[in-house]
Amino acid sequence: MTEQPRSFAANLNPVPVEPEIPKYEHGYSEPEVAKIVKAMEGIKKRDLQLQPVTLEEMKEVVVPFQRIHRTTVFNLNPEKPKKEPKERVAKEPKERKPRVKKLTAAEKKKKINEIVMKMATGQDLTPEEEEFFNANTTKV
Repeated sequence: MTEQPRSFAANLNPVPVEPEIPKYEHGYSEPEVAKIVKAMEGIKKRDLQLQPVTLEEMKEVVVPFQRIHRTTVFNLNPEKPKKEPKERVAKEPKERKPRVKKLTAAEKKKKINEIVMKMATGQDLTPEEEEFFNANTTKV
């Protein structure tokens, strides 16, 4: 008797699988890749402060080397996550303060004269009149 494979049985010895590093098409042939890698090693070995990388080396070696070894897709126009609109909170209306009429210098002088006349005749002053008199004069 031959055993039939059981599809419902658990795989007892799973083989660990390493995730594949994605390969992206760089567009260079194998001889070109070898040439670029060798040139890049030469650039890495030299003192870059004495001999900085020239524009030609940048175009011919460094950029292609980066292109060959990249692991992520280069996207010039990536999708930006959309921001959620902020929740608007209704503001409570502010209480309006009653406007206080500002008196001109002539009106203040006239009102002070009226209060002084009341004081001279012996009449009682209201609390508002006393407050106004004390705030606008230094006399008692």
